[in-house]
Amino acid sequence: MYRILDHTAEGNRKLAFKEGAKEAAIETRGEGGYVVASEAMGYKVIKDNPIPTITWSERCSLIAICEGYNERKKVTKIATSTAQSDFYDQNPFEHFNGSAAAESVLTDHGWTLCGSSNNFIWFTRPEKTSGVSASFNREKRVYYIFTSSTQFEPSKGYQPATALSILKFGGDKKALFRYLVDNGYGKIKAQKEKKIAQSAARKGLTLPGNISEEADN
Repeated sequence: MYRILDHTAEGNRKLAFKEGAKEAAIETRGEGGYVVASEAMGYKVIKDNPIPTITWSERCSLIAICEGYNERKKVTKIATSTAQSDFYDQNPFEHFNGSAAAESVLTDHGWTLCGSSNNFIWFTRPEKTSGVSASFNREKRVYYIFTSSTQFEPSKGYQPATALSILKFGGDKKALFRYLVDNGYGKIKAQKEKKIAQSAARKGLTLPGNISEEADN
C-alpha cells in the first residue's frame, strides 16, 4: 500500500499475466477499488507500519517493473524469409538477439542503466535522470518499453534486433541486415560457406563479415 504525493491515483489495473492464464498475476487496486483481508478469512496483521507516501515518478517505476513480467505483451519481431532459412543455420537477426551485445542496445544509444537482477535489466530513457522507462528480459531476450516519450511504442515488446533497427537505422531492416552481416552475425550453413569461400578464392572477392573461421581458412 502507498499514497501518491503529487498526482491523482488511477483506478484498478491488471499489470501482468502468466502465459495462458485467465487471471492477472499482478494487479493494482486504485481509486474506486478495494481489498478484502478479513480476519474471518484467515488473514492476520503481521506488521502495522504507516502507509508510505511516494512520488508519481516512483509509482511509475514500480508499475513499469511489474509490467515487465507480463508474458502476454505483444513482441515486435523482424520477419525472416524462406531464402534466409535456406542460407543460414541461424540468421543475423536471431544471432544478434542471443548475443551479449543485444543487452546494451539501449545504453549504446543514450539510455541509462538503472538496475538489474538475474532475469531483468532496467533502463531510464534519455533526458530523464531517474525512473524505469524500459526493461530487458534476459530469458526471453526482449525489451519492454514503458515510456511514450521515445521512438518506441509504449507497452510493447521489442526483440533486440528490432530495437537496434529503430535506434540506429530509423527502422530500415535492410540496412540493419547489412550491418549485422558486416559485424559477424549470422551462422551460414556449412555447404553454403564452402561454395562462397571457393568462389571468393577463384574470383579474388572479399568474404562476407559473418563467414566462419573454418571457411575463411
